[in-house]
Amino acid sequence: MSKHSSGKFKRMVILLIFLVVGTSIRAQPSTRDSVKTNYWLPAAETAGLNIMVWAFDRYVQQVDWARISWESMRNNLRHGFVWDADGFETNQLFHPYSGALSFTMARSSGLNFWKSLPYSFGGSLMWELFMETEYPSMNDIITTPMSGIVLGEISYRVSNLILTTGERGFWRNLASAFVSPSNAFNRLLRGGSLAPDARRHPASYRVDVAFGLNGVFIDQKFSQRVPHVYLKYRMEYGDYAHPGKSYRPFDYFVTEAGASLSDANSILAIFANGMLFGKKVDLFGARKATIGLFKNFSFLNNRVYKISSSSVGCALLTRHTFANRSAWNNTLIVSAIVMGGVNSLYALEVGRDYNLGPGMSVKYESFYSLKQSVQFYLRYKHYWIHPLSGAKGNEYVDILMTGARVFLSQKQSLSLEFIEYDRWSHYRDYPNLKENNFAVRAYYSFIFGARR
Repeated sequence: MSKHSSGKFKRMVILLIFLVVGTSIRAQPSTRDSVKTNYWLPAAETAGLNIMVWAFDRYVQQVDWARISWESMRNNLRHGFVWDADGFETNQLFHPYSGALSFTMARSSGLNFWKSLPYSFGGSLMWELFMETEYPSMNDIITTPMSGIVLGEISYRVSNLILTTGERGFWRNLASAFVSPSNAFNRLLRGGSLAPDARRHPASYRVDVAFGLNGVFIDQKFSQRVPHVYLKYRMEYGDYAHPGKSYRPFDYFVTEAGASLSDANSILAIFANGMLFGKKVDLFGARKATIGLFKNFSFLNNRVYKISSSSVGCALLTRHTFANRSAWNNTLIVSAIVMGGVNSLYALEVGRDYNLGPGMSVKYESFYSLKQSVQFYLRYKHYWIHPLSGAKGNEYVDILMTGARVFLSQKQSLSLEFIEYDRWSHYRDYPNLKENNFAVRAYYSFIFGARR
């Protein structure tokens, strides 16, 4: 996708805002929440969205890259795919969001997870080959559907959960529509009725909404502190310990997002892991243990680090419970990164400020809860990316977090965290790079959820 694709995303968002408001006003609860599976509707919607965005760019914006013709389409098909030079946010976040829209168009039309995959890929392929005069992007055709299905399935399930855990009034419709505009649009077409699986609630869910202060210390110097307000959201959906025969992809997932806006250091972080398959096992004396296959998405953008990945990996999850009402939970996920990105000034030779390529990642989380009053935790993420486009070599990024949490009540807590960022870059044609920075966070959390 061209360097103007961020403009495409902005115009898409404007269109969806009008859609969301209109849906919230008009979509009323239906007495029938079961609809027939429709394969053609999401195909038409995906193609229609691409055509509408292209038409706006061509006839309103009158940009050169939108002046497509039969000749430009033939050129794209003959030339094949290239690595593009779009910005980090455009390639690694906005494109996955576009893929999520197409995916949820299919999910909300009655298709299951696996049958919805081709729509995300097809929408991206259509745009890359036919809707621009510039050559199709190799990294987009991978990242858009691979990451889009993670964001799409999670947003689809959360939007349905909002609607089915209370009375479907205006505000619930509005919140659900903002979470998943595609789901809202198809409900509007059906007069407010939900897709067949929308009322399939998780065994449990837990949401933490937090706000506080984040102090980033640059180059390991306390004098280089950059404090700012930090917002955080974390959701655990479902229970990994019960992946029975009725289990469906993403019946269990964990998603976490953090954001902070400041002139000195704007931060946006999104991490999501969804279990595709799982099997209960007896291991290490754990009361509950599961091995599973996970689909993962990571995105971190701050003043010092940019790291993203779309990966698939194997996981081990264990839960130990003790007589004193304490519990110890562990998660280990080892993944193959299909496509990832890491910031690098040496990548400017290809017109970007980051490298692109495959690699591996490791995620480990450990939580020890004492009598539901105090919790200690450790989180570790390791990324190895081997650039195929950019500065050749190997990129290694580690993120280590340790923290303590005191529960004021069942719904409120205070937390203190220490986060360390380490990076080692070994390049073939440039000097190697080593960086280390750390941050301290303190915040208040409000907790809500349900167990069924």
